[in-house]
Amino acid sequence: EKSVEVLANEPNDLTRLEANAAAFSTTHPARDVAFSLASGDAAALLETREAGFDVVDVDAFGLSFDPAVAVAAAADGGVVLLATTGAAAAGARGEAARAALKKRLGCDACRTPAQNELGLRMLL
Repeated sequence: EKSVEVLANEPNDLTRLEANAAAFSTTHPARDVAFSLASGDAAALLETREAGFDVVDVDAFGLSFDPAVAVAAAADGGVVLLATTGAAAAGARGEAARAALKKRLGCDACRTPAQNELGLRMLL
């Protein structure tokens, strides 16, 4: 049996994930997969698992904690997925988006042809 453990930062995400897990089990009955779903503060949830996760997928602009927490939560040989589209686009979105990015990551964004690289560098 394989197990999939999913941690959702938002309760609405959990509802959608529960529906997706049920649909997967219905459409793939031959696959023996156990789903474990949890919702709450992402940093607290990531820190509670001692064994680490095989994959940690981080939404950078919705990130409410230091990205190093996600890296620490990955198992040895695990993968951390960092999406920087929100951080990269903040420079083009206006003052409110730049202020939110400054608050969350402590970085200033600007409009530049290298916005994707800039977004990744902000996270790192």
